[in-house]
Amino acid sequence: MGVFSPNGILAGVVKKQMGGAFDAMRDKLTGDGGPKSGEPYTPKLTIRTKSEYPQITIEIEDNGPGVPDEIKNKIPCSRFLRPRKGHRERA
Repeated sequence: MGVFSPNGILAGVVKKQMGGAFDAMRDKLTGDGGPKSGEPYTPKLTIRTKSEYPQITIEIEDNGPGVPDEIKNKIPCSRFLRPRKGHRERA
């Protein structure tokens, strides 16, 4: 069974979430939002999928620094992108 996603919307959402996870893990690894404990850090991205007809679930999990409180309420907005250093937020 395949999944129909008009205009690649599902792929775009997954790509956006993975990009945010990669950015967060990179920040933590390079010290921008890095671990304060001095413990070694190995970035990890986990993607889980589950199909229970008629719906699917896609979980994307990383071990980055977490979502800052000031942007948590914006995540449900379909146009929200996690701002990178030197870039402005789109909403």
